[in-house]
Amino acid sequence: MAFVPTGLLVARSLGLSPLIGTALVYLTCAAGFNVSVLGPATTGLTQHLAQLPLFSGMLLRGITCLLFVMTVMFYLIIKVKRMRADGQVRTEQSMQSDNNLAITGRHKLILITCAVTLLTFMVGTVQLHWATNEMSAMFIILSIIVGITGSMSGSAIANTFLAGCSQLVKGGFIVGMAGQFLSYCSKVIYWIR
Repeated sequence: MAFVPTGLLVARSLGLSPLIGTALVYLTCAAGFNVSVLGPATTGLTQHLAQLPLFSGMLLRGITCLLFVMTVMFYLIIKVKRMRADGQVRTEQSMQSDNNLAITGRHKLILITCAVTLLTFMVGTVQLHWATNEMSAMFIILSIIVGITGSMSGSAIANTFLAGCSQLVKGGFIVGMAGQFLSYCSKVIYWIR
């Protein structure tokens, strides 16, 4: 939901309908999230709950993710071409430059920090066999470094971090309850035997 306004702005700047802007965000997010290759929230937790080796089957998930993303790309390309053929796309757009949107050195440093952290995360999960604790620590470290780089105060970093975490509480609660239920069931079965 947070990126829909960005998709709408991209669609408007290209002369496309708001439907395409919304589809650009929702379809690509769904394709990438549902078949995540290294996603700790989806792949890591579900494989842990299923008692599978962490991030096993990466090649299959990578191929499937590529197929999902390619399908979404082709759908959007075909849809835009049909809209152009029907005259639903505005060909001329007035481009307005906004000096407030310039990418500064600080922005570049934050992006580089995110890229280095993502590479460290991938190497850690694949080569060093990191578990959930190490992966979680990487995201906490990233949020602190990016907050400091972005000149945020300590309380602003903490509040922003907690606001982001508040959206994960429901999923964490479900995972915790499922783990406890599995533990309880295994103890009951052991006791019955």
